[in-house]
Amino acid sequence: MTDAFMCQECGIAWMEWALWLAHPSALLAISMRSAKGAAAQGDAAAFANDVLKIALSFSASASVIMSSLTTSDVYRGFSAQTKGRLRLFSDVTQSGETTWSSSADCLFGRVLLLDELLMLSLATPGIVVAAATLVLGIICFVRRWQGTDSSFVKDLMTLGLVSGNQYLPGVAAACVIAFPCYHTQTEEAGGNFLMAYSTSERCGERMQHMAVRAPVLALAFAAGPVVWSWLIQRYHGDGRSQLLRFLTASYRQESRGWEANRLAKNMLLTCAVAVAPISYCAGLQLFLVVCLMFSFTAWHLWNCPYRFAVLNAVEAISLCVLNLCMMASSLVVSDSWYVTRVLAGRLIFAAYGLLTMNFLGLAWLFLWAKFKLDDDHELFKT
Repeated sequence: MTDAFMCQECGIAWMEWALWLAHPSALLAISMRSAKGAAAQGDAAAFANDVLKIALSFSASASVIMSSLTTSDVYRGFSAQTKGRLRLFSDVTQSGETTWSSSADCLFGRVLLLDELLMLSLATPGIVVAAATLVLGIICFVRRWQGTDSSFVKDLMTLGLVSGNQYLPGVAAACVIAFPCYHTQTEEAGGNFLMAYSTSERCGERMQHMAVRAPVLALAFAAGPVVWSWLIQRYHGDGRSQLLRFLTASYRQESRGWEANRLAKNMLLTCAVAVAPISYCAGLQLFLVVCLMFSFTAWHLWNCPYRFAVLNAVEAISLCVLNLCMMASSLVVSDSWYVTRVLAGRLIFAAYGLLTMNFLGLAWLFLWAKFKLDDDHELFKT
C-alpha cells in the first residue's frame, strides 16, 4: 500500500505498468498450479502448497518491516553501495508480495486520490482474473478436445479462492486508508508532485469516504475469511471437499479452517499499515502490527494446526523471525527510546539478514517438496 508521506523514485511508465500486472499474474499462476496439484494429488503436493502459502504470507509481512526500516535516519545515512546491497536483500524477500514491484502512484506519475486508489485496487485483480479466466477456458477447451476430463467450473472456483487470498488484503487496505483522514493535499513544487500535511485543513469528506468504503470493506472480509470458513465447514466430508483440499489437506480436523484465519490476519495487517503509515505515525503502526503478529504467533503455537510437525515448526520459526525483526524495527524507527547509530545499523543488517535467510529457506523447502518429496516419505509416517 502506498505511503502518502514518502517519496519514491519511479521508472519508465510502461515498465511500471508491465511490472504492476506481470508480477501478481506470475504469483497467481504459481499459486493456481500449486493449489490444483494439492487438490488432485497426495500429501506431498499438499505439503508443498502449504509451504508456498507460508512463504507468500511471510513475504507480505516482511515487506512491512523492511519498509519501516527504510524510513529511519540511520538507513538514509548509509552509503549508496550499502543501500544497493540491502535493496537486493529486500527485492528477494519481498518478491512474494503482490504489490512489491511498483508503486500505484508511479503508474500515473502523480499522487493518486483516495477514490483512484480504491478503483485501482479493484481494477487490477479484475484485469488479472479476467485474463486468467480466459487462459483457463482455453486450457479446458483444449483438454476436452483431446479427450481429457476437465472442469471449467472447478477451475473457476479455485481461481476465485486463490485470487481472493492474493488481492483481498490490498482491497481492504484501499478502503481503510481513507478513514483516518490525514488532511493531505497535492502540491506542485519544481515539477514534482508531493503530498503535504496540513494541520489547518478540515476533513469534510470523512463521512462520504466511509459511506463508500465501509460496505466494500465488509464485502472484502465476507468474500474472504467468512466465505472460506463457510465453504470448508459446508463441504467437509462431502465429495466436493476434494476441490477444497488445497485449503485443508495438511491440517488437523479441528483446525481445518485455519487458512481463513491466516487470510484474516493478512487483511488486518495490511489495514494496520494503511491506517497508520510508517512515515506519519511509526509508533502506532508498529504497535498495531506487533500486537497482531504476537497474537497470531501465540495462537499458532497454542493450536499447532498442521498434521505434520515440520509444517508447524516451519511456520512457528517464520512467525518468530517476523516478531524479532519487528521488535528490532521498533527500536530503530520509534523515538520512544534512544538507540545509538551503530546499534541501529547493526539491527537493520540483522533484520534484513534474518528475513532474507528465512525467505530463501522457505523457497528452498518449497522447491524440494515440489520436485523431490513423495507420498511415501518418512515425513508423512510420523
